[in-house]
Amino acid sequence: MRYLLSMLAAAILLASCAAPQLLGPASASLSDSDIREIQLLVSQRHDITQGIFKIWAETPQRVIVQSGSESYVDADYSQFTAVKKNGRWKIASPIQRRHLYGTG
Repeated sequence: MRYLLSMLAAAILLASCAAPQLLGPASASLSDSDIREIQLLVSQRHDITQGIFKIWAETPQRVIVQSGSESYVDADYSQFTAVKKNGRWKIASPIQRRHLYGTG
């Protein structure tokens, strides 16, 4: 039982550290450091569903972040805009709760 719990904890930790999908016209301008700082923003907020799966880079200083689960039908996720000012990333919009509806 203890082994199973430790394996589950390790799997959750690895999933939360997975690199998010990076898209958008300015995606090449985001550094690994930028992505880590955006991930830190999410990890510090309890009102944001954890686990960034997509970052849409509109400009080098403005991104739309989707966080939560896109891995199954009827999943909930959070979406917000973050901006980089004075070298630091900050959340710049209300946190929107979204839902992935299944079709078929």
